[in-house]
Amino acid sequence: MAFYTIVIAVVASLGEILSKNQSKTIRDIFNAYLIAYLAINGFFAYVTYQFLPAISAYILKPEYASWAQHESWGRVFIAAFGYLVIVRAKFITINDTPIGVDTLYDAFSKYCLTHLRTAIDNRQDQILNEIYNKFPRLDLYEEALQIRLPNLAADEQKTIEAEIARIKGLNKTDHIKCKMMGILLLRIVGTQDAMIKTLQSIPASAADANKQP
Repeated sequence: MAFYTIVIAVVASLGEILSKNQSKTIRDIFNAYLIAYLAINGFFAYVTYQFLPAISAYILKPEYASWAQHESWGRVFIAAFGYLVIVRAKFITINDTPIGVDTLYDAFSKYCLTHLRTAIDNRQDQILNEIYNKFPRLDLYEEALQIRLPNLAADEQKTIEAEIARIKGLNKTDHIKCKMMGILLLRIVGTQDAMIKTLQSIPASAADANKQP
């Protein structure tokens, strides 16, 4: 049953990462720091599962703690989803500072998440550079965004339109502007392949017409 605890905790942690990076796929966020982050969460869920009988016996009356004294799905789910609450229990105080297991958990998880975010940003920058090498025309990105706008919510349409106008007005190279618009487009379509297909689907005449004053 401890195995199921680890699996559930890892899947839940992966879902958390994906929900925070909604425009990314697993391929985009997969790296050593993601594996380390998932491993940390799986480890702490496992430790919680092992110590849950002692914890429940300490804080609950015996008749209410019987569910945790043997292998059960209740023990699995509480350990898998409740380990973050449990590890934040403070066991000792040093210089008026409470110290608990979460001191280690927070240190490891913040380290992994910081480097994971950097790795994701680097991956996105690499994707945008690769796409720019294939599609170096700013008008293509603008046209691709204009085509997608009607499918968005009204408030999001206004936000994207304002961002397009801001980017066009920047005193930057077309390379940088294309990448900035590419970020918007990638956020909408979700994946590198979908972004390439979107840019490829734009007729040359439509993109040329978009450049006309």
